Amino acid sequence: NFAKLNVWMFFNSRLYRLVTEFYRNNETLNSFFTKKEQANKPKYNNTYKPIIFYYDTNTDPLYDYAWRLEDKILKRFRNKVEKINSRLLIFNIPCKLDVYDDEWKWVKEELHLNEQYDVFHLGNCLKRICEKDSIEFINPVIEFIEKTNKLRASNEKLYYDQDIHWN
Repeated sequence: NFAKLNVWMFFNSRLYRLVTEFYRNNETLNSFFTKKEQANKPKYNNTYKPIIFYYDTNTDPLYDYAWRLEDKILKRFRNKVEKINSRLLIFNIPCKLDVYDDEWKWVKEELHLNEQYDVFHLGNCLKRICEKDSIEFINPVIEFIEKTNKLRASNEKLYYDQDIHWN
């Protein structure tokens, strides 16, 4: 399987990691291969399909159960941290969708999402749980959005074009 080989190479070959980083950071190579790949692929590559339910504001009982479970896990974690005289801090790492409004609009169109999907839903749910349970919470999504808007002029980005990771 190519994906397994890719992961193995990443963790076992320094040269592979260097070449991968070079490719990701080289705008000319990146745009050349991305355009070539896009010509041979459908527009949407299912990157976001597995996580899109996090943005669903619908009160589906399964989602409610998942959030209640998340609440219990965080509370239990907080209690363990406090037992060792420390404090828990939850830091939300914004997804590329949270930061790039054009990416969010594109995914909404591709997946035919209606207004029950909210790009800030995940962060808001985590914030509510943390406030209720007296857990410190940092959500830098607004700062990321502001930084993204400033970087647009220089054609720099916080996330890679071809995947969902920070550059």
